[in-house]
Amino acid sequence: MKRRLACIVLAALLLLGLCCTAFAEAPATEAQLWNITDTVGLLTGDEDLTLEARAEEISAQYGVGVYLLILEDYSEYYDDPYETAYQFYHGYTLGEGEDRDGVILLMSMSDRKYATFFYGPKAEYAFDAYGQELMEEEFLDDFRDDDWYDGFSDYLEGCAGILSVDSGEFTWPQFLRRLGISFGVGLLLA
Repeated sequence: MKRRLACIVLAALLLLGLCCTAFAEAPATEAQLWNITDTVGLLTGDEDLTLEARAEEISAQYGVGVYLLILEDYSEYYDDPYETAYQFYHGYTLGEGEDRDGVILLMSMSDRKYATFFYGPKAEYAFDAYGQELMEEEFLDDFRDDDWYDGFSDYLEGCAGILSVDSGEFTWPQFLRRLGISFGVGLLLA
């Protein structure tokens, strides 16, 4: 009887171990990083919370995850900032919705290099070359002055502005962007 009970307990433990292993190897389906991830401690606690709340709001409103990753040195991970942003985005299952739409700004503090990475049909449509240029204009001037918090805030607002243009909401930036594009096409056809 003791031997049979020991076999049953052992079999149950083996099955439990197999179940845990199966769950551990299942791919992640939710983002595994915060929207704002500061590994350097560049932001104060209040700044981090404020930026996190705004990034979550923008992500939920437009269905495009908006992320900021601050590292001491990107080269500790990969060869260039863009590759590091790409690998973090996919490695930590970032993005919103079925297509994992999102944008990430990676800032490497040791050499002041940055990279942006856009993924998914919504993000790639909204952040075309012109949209990327507009967004970068929002934050690069602050970075030049070492005004990191304002630069990160401007990055988030730039993302919100560009996403609002391509979401069908009427805004002045949308109007001006479409007017600029229409004017450019008119000049080419004239």
